[in-house]
This record gives sequence, C-alpha cells and structure tokens, in this order.
Amino acid sequence: MDLFEANVGRLHKLRFPLDLSCTPLGQAQELYAALLERGVESELVVYPREGHGVREREHQLDAWRRTIGWFDRYLGSPR
Repeated sequence: MDLFEANVGRLHKLRFPLDLSCTPLGQAQELYAALLERGVESELVVYPREGHGVREREHQLDAWRRTIGWFDRYLGSPR
C-alpha cells in the first residue's frame, strides 16, 4: 500500500482545497471519485495534451480563471 492508497480513507477529514496538477491522471481520477463518494465538494479538470503543469496558453488562462473563482467563492471577492 502506497501513501496515496493509505490516505484515501481519510478524505472525509479534508478541510482545505487540493491542487493535484502534478498527480498522475489515474490517481487524480481515483481521488476525485473517492471524494464524491464521501460527499466532499470536488471538481476535476483534465487538460488534454498536458502532463505535469499546464503549458498551453488557453489551458493556463482557464486554470487561472478557475483559481481566481475559487478564491472569490471561498475567501470572498475583494471587489
């Protein structure tokens, strides 16, 4: 059992967001499914042709919009 598998059972204790941009896709999908199964609000975004990190300009812009939206939603918009 690796660290990932050992911690899946603890997902219900999450109290902060996760950025899994450097997680292998299979593990990200498994984690996402486990979060949904436990009723944890989650979103999985997969950008085609991307590996570790986001390199394509349109994907970068989308990732930034999503990040700003998350901050606005959970921390309050400064506007």
